[in-house]
Amino acid sequence: MKKLLDGMERYDRIMGTIALMAMLAVVFWQVVSRYFLGTSLRWSEEYARYLMLYLSFLGVGAGIKRQKHMGVDFFDALLPPKPKKVLKVLAAVVTLGILVVFTYYSGQTALRIGKSGQVSPAGGLPMWIPYATIPLGFFAGIIRQIEQILLLLHTDHRSGDEEQ
Repeated sequence: MKKLLDGMERYDRIMGTIALMAMLAVVFWQVVSRYFLGTSLRWSEEYARYLMLYLSFLGVGAGIKRQKHMGVDFFDALLPPKPKKVLKVLAAVVTLGILVVFTYYSGQTALRIGKSGQVSPAGGLPMWIPYATIPLGFFAGIIRQIEQILLLLHTDHRSGDEEQ
């Protein structure tokens, strides 16, 4: 499990950097070509949008690992350590369930788009590729959420050290 999580961490960092640099290069070239060369790339905005989509869903798993997603900590602050841990595990299990549902339905959508043969209007990219980033991002979130649940279950609630 450790090798899988370390590999995901490396993948997140490397692919996030590559996607961000590619998006920057595409948008930069679009600006240069439009304002200095007097021509416009018809596919640049579309590909930059798909790279942004990829980065957004790549961030699902990374945000869960770092516990950076938005949450409400009202009850968290009021409860003693043991009920607080139970509440955190319950919230993590509910989140895991939601991620499973999102992964399933977004995967079904990506498969349907793939079977339709739809391509992007400007770049001719098969549309299943950008759509596939959605279930892949949610699946990474599932793996990271399982990791968080295991960490919560193996943390001593009396130490007050539930947070990473």
